[in-house]
Amino acid sequence: MSSLPKIGITCGDLNGIGMEVVLKTLADPAIFDMCRPVLFTSSRSISYHRKACELGEIPYSIVSSAAETCPDKRVAVIEPWQEQPLFEFGKADSAIGTLALMSLDAGIAALKEGQIDALVTAPLNKNTIPVEGFTGHTGYIAQAFDAKPLMLLSGSTLRVALATEHVALKDVSAHLTAEKLQAKIELLTAALVQDYAIQNPRIAVLAMNPHASDNGAFGREEQEWILPAVEALQANGKIVYGPYAADGFFGAGTYKSFDAVMALYHDQGLIPFKMAHFEDGVNVTCGLPVVRTSPDHGVAYDVAGKNCADPSSFRAALFEALDIIRRRAAHAEATLRPLEIKVKPKKDRD
Repeated sequence: MSSLPKIGITCGDLNGIGMEVVLKTLADPAIFDMCRPVLFTSSRSISYHRKACELGEIPYSIVSSAAETCPDKRVAVIEPWQEQPLFEFGKADSAIGTLALMSLDAGIAALKEGQIDALVTAPLNKNTIPVEGFTGHTGYIAQAFDAKPLMLLSGSTLRVALATEHVALKDVSAHLTAEKLQAKIELLTAALVQDYAIQNPRIAVLAMNPHASDNGAFGREEQEWILPAVEALQANGKIVYGPYAADGFFGAGTYKSFDAVMALYHDQGLIPFKMAHFEDGVNVTCGLPVVRTSPDHGVAYDVAGKNCADPSSFRAALFEALDIIRRRAAHAEATLRPLEIKVKPKKDRD
């Protein structure tokens, strides 16, 4: 039996580009030399999207559980539903949202049972998911594992974490305190050490207000809770600096001196990140006992079914999951039995 890691893949919104980028990624035979893909969807959805996007044959076998052995060089497909809904590219449909949720729930169940080593999620439409208050993959998966999550956007030149995610701009300040920001930065530090093998990560914290408030001229967030959080972490030995005014920080390229950036709200971090990594960025959920990644784009209804979706971000998400699995294993081995350093007392000399 192959010892390659098993990577679970959800189907996302089947009226969007999710299945297209998944199948384009799995059409590369080299993928099967790196991992054993487990796709949570129906065979009908595979056929529909493969034909619509004029893709060649993609070898797969239907299995009832991710724990089953699938023949080498084939995708293991688990069908979470028996229904046969109509697919309609570009349409937001609650019936399709229900399938996306069933795929996600099946992937989470396989993660909990240790049947897969990581989960890579295709994009879905939050508005079609039949769960009250659903805000996205990050919070939903974290709730399933009773964990406090941190969203990290990862690229080759920039990593940006979000202190708040899908929160209205007017409410951001009310959602954060020095203690909450400090906890988020602690999560980011742990992820950089464990998942990215950076032993002493350097982290920059962005300001809330323009020009970091100019010493309180407009706004008090910097003085009241951002700077206290930074100073508390510095006192605890962490390499954390800020708060930096975001425009000058990114405009001058200061981010290149850091391993990651903590943005305080969604667009503050996502705009510069997507300008640098729109095609190959990866969304990583930190703070989980399991590995979860996704592409950093949405369902893209406007181009769904037109065979023009770029799979680069999804492929990068798959590779990132494999890298994190490897780095976590190396970190666990390195810290399993740390060497005890014994210092012999110096002998007095006459």
